[in-house]
This record gives sequence, structure tokens and C-alpha cells, in this order.
Amino acid sequence: MNLPDRDRLEVVNGPEDGLVFPITRTPLTIGAGADCAVFLNFDCEVRPMHARATVVSGGYRIRGISGAPVFVNGKRSGMVWARIARSGDIIRIGDTSLCLVCVADGLAGRSIGIPTESNFVWLLRFLVQTLGRTLLLLPRLCFKAVSRINRVLLVTLVLLLLLALSIPGPFQNIFLNLLNGARLFCTGLSGV
Repeated sequence: MNLPDRDRLEVVNGPEDGLVFPITRTPLTIGAGADCAVFLNFDCEVRPMHARATVVSGGYRIRGISGAPVFVNGKRSGMVWARIARSGDIIRIGDTSLCLVCVADGLAGRSIGIPTESNFVWLLRFLVQTLGRTLLLLPRLCFKAVSRINRVLLVTLVLLLLLALSIPGPFQNIFLNLLNGARLFCTGLSGV
């Protein structure tokens, strides 16, 4: 398959030797998942979402996203510390070696001069996003806890109401006062 006008990843060693994957957009995912742009189905060492490639000036930043090893020219690339691959560089994922071919009119060639983020900036952005997602979960967890408490209190109130209505005499006033106190307690909890 000849793709002279596009950047591409060519499998040069591994179970799928000879396959060519054109790079048409970034970020580009590499893995064994069917939704990956570089779909390495026959390599048992490749995870469903193994690595991500984003375009940088004159090449691609290769970042491991699964914790499994990714190597660019024999040097490990991880989630925090990414490596930049240029034309002719070898990217090893699992037992598969991919050669990056960049052409003058490809994405990497057209991105020369565009500022890209450093590893530190990426890590900072990743931490802020993770912290933001965690903070968004806290109200949901609190709501579930209060909902469980309210359900228990609701069942208790119904039982007290049935008991108060079934017992005539002085006990009825005691149960009604208890019921009123529980109602005030519930409204105080839901107002928080």
C-alpha cells in the first residue's frame, strides 16, 4: 500500500508484519481495541488502549496510556514522560515494531512552528482534570449517603405513624411527638 502524501506507521517486525496505518488525524490511539486507529489485533502483548500519538512540530509525541511498556528508539515512553518520534524512528509496542514515516505534506510536516505542551504541562493538565472529576463525584456520593439515610428515616416514620394510629390513648400523643421530631430531623438533613 503506497501512501506518499500521508504520514504513516508501518509494521516492520511483529505478528502483523507489512501492515501500513495512515495517520489522518490526532490524537491517534494504538492498541488491540477495535476502535484504535492502529489496530494491532494479533499481538498478545498489546493492550486495548496501549499508547497515544499526538502531532508535534515535525513528528509525533508517543505516550503510553495503559502502564504497559512503549519504546521509541529503545527508550521507554510512559504516561508522564513521553517521547517524540520523528520520521524513521522505531516505536515498539508489545512484540510489534512500527516505523514512523513522515512526509512533507503530512500532519507532522504541516505542524512545524505550532507550539506544543511539554511533559510538565501535560502532567499538570492531567492532574487538574483528575482532581476535577474527583470533586465532581463528591456531591454525588454525599447525595447517595443522604438518600440512604432518608430512606431509613422514611421507613421509621411510616412505622411510627402506623404504631401511633393503632394505639389509642396517652401513647398516641407520645408517638405523634416522636413523629414530629423525626420529621423536623429529616427536613434538617435535606436542607444541608
